[in-house]
Amino acid sequence: MAAELKTHLEEMEARLKAHTSVECEKIETKLLREFWKWGRTSDVRTRQSMENTNALNERMLNPEDRISALGRSRLPPRADAA
Repeated sequence: MAAELKTHLEEMEARLKAHTSVECEKIETKLLREFWKWGRTSDVRTRQSMENTNALNERMLNPEDRISALGRSRLPPRADAA
């Protein structure tokens, strides 16, 4: 009787290990798939933000250049420039 019980427990343990292994693999696959999706959309959002920032920087440079040019044109000529 003890030998039968031991055999039965060993078989149950083997089935449980196999089932656990399969389920863990399914979970890992789902997690990796979701991380990949998140990474992909995160990459797109990062690129869009960088493009928006670059466009804003370009827009800010134009008025700065114009203001600097106006400031230089209104300065009296330097005495040591000649």
